[in-house]
Amino acid sequence: MEHMLKVYIAEARSNLLNHNYGKAFAFYLLVLKIAPHVRKNCYDEFSASWREWSNELRTLGRIKNLFTLYQQGCDAYFDCDMLHYHMGCQLYRLGMKLEAVGMFRKALVANSHCQPARVNLENATRGLVDSWHFTMLNDKARNQSFESGIQRAMETLPCDAHVLDIGSGTGLLSMMAAQLKSCTVYACEMSKAMHTISEECISLNQLSHQIKTINQHSEHILVSSSDSNQSGNAFLPQKVDLVISETLDAGVFGEGVVDTLNHAWKHLLKPKSQGGKVLPNSVTLYCCVIESEAIRRKHCLMNKSEKVQGVTITSCVGNQVKNNAENLTFVPTVTQEPYTSETIKNIPHKVLTSPETLFEVDFNNPDLLDKIATGNHENITIDLPVVKNGTPDAVVMWFDLKVADGCHIITDIESLHCWEQAVYPVQCFSQNDETLKQFIDESSTIRLTFKVETDCLRLMVVDSLDKDGTKQDVIPQLSSVTLTDSKVHVLVPEVQMLRLNDCVYSELYCKSVLSFGHTHTSLNVLDVSHGFSLRMVKLANNTDSISKLLKYCYSEKELKAFQSVFDLGTGTTEVECFLELPEPSSKYEVVISDIVEPSGLFVPNMLQNFAKFKDCLLPEGKFIPNKVTVVAQLIHSDKILSKCMLVSDENTLGFKIAATVNDFKVTTHSDLDMQTVQYIGLTPPKDTLTINFNDQVLDGLDFKKTAVFQVTKEQTLHAVLFWFKINLYDDVTINTIDDDNHWLQAGYILPNSQQLNLTIGDEVVLNTILHNDSLLFSASKYGS
Repeated sequence: MEHMLKVYIAEARSNLLNHNYGKAFAFYLLVLKIAPHVRKNCYDEFSASWREWSNELRTLGRIKNLFTLYQQGCDAYFDCDMLHYHMGCQLYRLGMKLEAVGMFRKALVANSHCQPARVNLENATRGLVDSWHFTMLNDKARNQSFESGIQRAMETLPCDAHVLDIGSGTGLLSMMAAQLKSCTVYACEMSKAMHTISEECISLNQLSHQIKTINQHSEHILVSSSDSNQSGNAFLPQKVDLVISETLDAGVFGEGVVDTLNHAWKHLLKPKSQGGKVLPNSVTLYCCVIESEAIRRKHCLMNKSEKVQGVTITSCVGNQVKNNAENLTFVPTVTQEPYTSETIKNIPHKVLTSPETLFEVDFNNPDLLDKIATGNHENITIDLPVVKNGTPDAVVMWFDLKVADGCHIITDIESLHCWEQAVYPVQCFSQNDETLKQFIDESSTIRLTFKVETDCLRLMVVDSLDKDGTKQDVIPQLSSVTLTDSKVHVLVPEVQMLRLNDCVYSELYCKSVLSFGHTHTSLNVLDVSHGFSLRMVKLANNTDSISKLLKYCYSEKELKAFQSVFDLGTGTTEVECFLELPEPSSKYEVVISDIVEPSGLFVPNMLQNFAKFKDCLLPEGKFIPNKVTVVAQLIHSDKILSKCMLVSDENTLGFKIAATVNDFKVTTHSDLDMQTVQYIGLTPPKDTLTINFNDQVLDGLDFKKTAVFQVTKEQTLHAVLFWFKINLYDDVTINTIDDDNHWLQAGYILPNSQQLNLTIGDEVVLNTILHNDSLLFSASKYGS
């Protein structure tokens, strides 16, 4: 037996080394079957063969075999956290995100310190349940308005009524309807994850006997009195008496409410003559014009030193640009939108015009809905009297949602509701692509023209009228701007536009490169940053210090865009763009990279990129930045909690939802502006983890640091607020929490067991771990 065991182990290892992973795995199974006592010694090799064989099975599409393989692995190592973790990765790659979440949770049950599982659970969860679900569920006033509206609607329905809730989410509105009357409710939710959550919530609230869940788009539902429906679509036994659909974004139409209700009136809902109705009843849209440099900085290039002749750079908001311009998108996933959204009260702004009613949509008017859905509604023109002098930077739109008589939800600029306001940036360009400020005074009027589309109101034209009604110069809205001299139009995300407008940031990077050049007669510089930056154009003009510039690009689109810009805008320094490093790779005195995203998180694959490009440096070469330090502060913030989880079932009016939906809460919350977010700092900020890119080994390691914080305020600890100090070169350092730079901050929500009740003088031990590019924190009282 001992001889055979050695033979099988040798065969297993030989096949593993020769990449015959299926055979290697089979031999390891045989080894464990005849000699269970070698489990511990074989673990690493078994795990490697399982992982690689599972990769091959997934690639070959042998999904049934993949699940069999997982079961075989569990039988051999039932307590193996990495087995569950790797199976979760396979499921995630297959698009089975909900199942992947379950696997990552299994890995953490087996080993609560499994950092890869923690990071991937966060990423998978973020893709399943959007954070706005938590903000919406925590909006108690919104929930009360819908409960009141549903109660009034249900009073007029018969006891055996049928109700259809479209876009039911967690099932909250369905449960409101079901508890009021012994009717039948259909909860229709397209998302598999939300459908699963709603089933559990409905069961917890003991309403499964009344509420039937449907995991389909409502337009795929059929009405049939027969159980023999063979179409594969969900079906209703009869048309319903009431449709509930709260599928509204900041601009009302963006989630498809018009198409949804138009289809419902035609196919799923009883006609009005038979008592059919929709809730909410109607919506009225309002708008005004504001001045806001904060918005302007997100949508057009204000930094004159970054401008390149013949190149126009704007945000992705808008979709009509000069026909003969070469339109370039730097991020493959970027889509152009007619508007964005902001919480206007948190942004410095000045209201320039009186608010006016823009459009009213009666959801109980099928003819109007059909007119909009078929593209037959006429354009809307509205005049806004100017009440304050200023520069029009944006048209802001909000709505008054009439849920039922006496039940309204208003999302204006001072609103405390979960909706932001829709924002249409307004900007004017001259013939040479210079941004102009169009000043308006109190004697004038702003005339807006909107096109009514099925999924949005699209701002087409902004006119300025004299007091006598004469049209002044047109202020082109960003989505319809005509750029007569522009040869290239570059579209970037809003956050990248903020970075382009951060003059200090760009200048400090260039200063750091040129300072390094004082010790060299000429520099070869490689930029490996993600996204778009024009600092390479600035560096190209410093021919005294720099002999060659190279830009590493991460996609064909990015390569094409950079080449087009450099062809138009560089100085005499040679600039080269490429997708793959040449073999053997050239060597450089300086390698530049961005390491912190504008959102307040590390750039994806940051450490891997530094490790990858380490070989590109000459022996005396340097990375810029030189190092980064994570700065942390322990805080209390109900506001941040409400963005990441359902704080209490009180907010959902007693319906039991928190226990289920909070399984999908997001631990790390980025895009926090700590100038406007309500929070209490419980400790002074403190440096935690520091990474030196030039001196440390960067590939495949977790970085860890423990720090002790002194508590200065008595309150419950909720989260770790964190930001970064970026040392570029020598004494050149940027702090990402400082005013007037482009970064926001991030917070890490601690688990309930670590949300400590603190008193002044307590000491808290904070453990910081950087795994790949994700920061993980844990907190405990000192000495506990």
